[in-house]
Amino acid sequence: MTNQPSHHQVILTGNGLTAQIMALCLYHAGCNILWLAGAPAAKSDKTDNRTTTIHRAGMKMLGALGVLELLNSPAWPINCILVSDRQERAGKDWPLDWQDAEPMAHVVLNTELYHACQTLTKRYDINQHQLNIASVTTGDRRFVTDSEGTEHPFDLLVVCAGGHSELISQAGFRKISQKAGQTALVGMLKSSQSTAHSAYQRFLAEGPVALMAMDDSHYSLVWTVSDGTADRLMALDLPEIDAELNYAFGTQAGQLSFCDQPLRWPLSPHYIRTIAKNGVVLAGDSAHGLHPLAGMGLNLGLADAACLLDCLIQARQNGLTPAHISICQTYQTKRQAEILALSATTQILNRWFSRPEGMMRLIGGVGMSVIGRSALMFQLKQLAMGGVLSQPELFSGRLPQ
Repeated sequence: MTNQPSHHQVILTGNGLTAQIMALCLYHAGCNILWLAGAPAAKSDKTDNRTTTIHRAGMKMLGALGVLELLNSPAWPINCILVSDRQERAGKDWPLDWQDAEPMAHVVLNTELYHACQTLTKRYDINQHQLNIASVTTGDRRFVTDSEGTEHPFDLLVVCAGGHSELISQAGFRKISQKAGQTALVGMLKSSQSTAHSAYQRFLAEGPVALMAMDDSHYSLVWTVSDGTADRLMALDLPEIDAELNYAFGTQAGQLSFCDQPLRWPLSPHYIRTIAKNGVVLAGDSAHGLHPLAGMGLNLGLADAACLLDCLIQARQNGLTPAHISICQTYQTKRQAEILALSATTQILNRWFSRPEGMMRLIGGVGMSVIGRSALMFQLKQLAMGGVLSQPELFSGRLPQ
């Protein structure tokens, strides 16, 4: 026999960065929220130096929410982005070269961003209940059943529980896997020269290697390799991994050395055509799993949260509750173009350039050089800064009323 608690307008699930930011947006939408965050992640003995790259529009959003002012140290600005389709060689080594006096993006430690969000959720008395959702039921009667067997009726369920959440399929969504047998090695690097507010991405035979400046002397690394190469690299001592990385990337960013043992991150990109229906919306990695080559994963999650906030406020202004069908329909429409565009672009770039030397790779390199000399380069730069395919109110730096 189950208990019957009070009805909630919105139930939120998940405890990652997107869920934290989504909770803040739901608060500003004036919703009655039940946050079933699940058990906190187990603490690791390893130092977590993972970072997040926030594009220009996302920084405006975080500023409007009050997150940026609570960071222990300022986010590091990126004013230069360099992309190449090959290993270092003489001549024009970076076909795509974006420069801007105003930062195009900022890099921040995940732990700092998470703690800043938690400070705000506590300030607003948004409680995280350490309960998981065991099942979800939609239809005429919508409710979730938590891990203790209690049923919680809802108007709207927001799933921010990651790409592996069973709730995705339970709620009737179909996930299309785009796995390519790749693993990302992530970590913090010390450089022998100034980072100069730069970000680099070099496409190699097994996958891209990306460096994002964290401060004047350190980079955040995302190095995509095959699963087999990841096994081999993780068995090496740090000086040996350093040598492999410097050979793979080249000398442009100086001599690079790992500050600690890198973390291994299996890559499971996926695409979901429909991300909202029957009173359930997916957000963050539950809605889309991008290859990290674009550094856009959390930025898509920011847009999810900001667009849902717009949908909820518009519905409230029209006298509608979060249960109304228009919210799911509008959210789906607002998010569809950007998610499809970035999912397709990252998959095409990864599969086209992450291949051994040969005719197809040569053709791809010619294509990148042509882009670097065309008007499309400017359009790609604008897309990287955010707010082009998705324009929620928060991306302008204003809280919607």
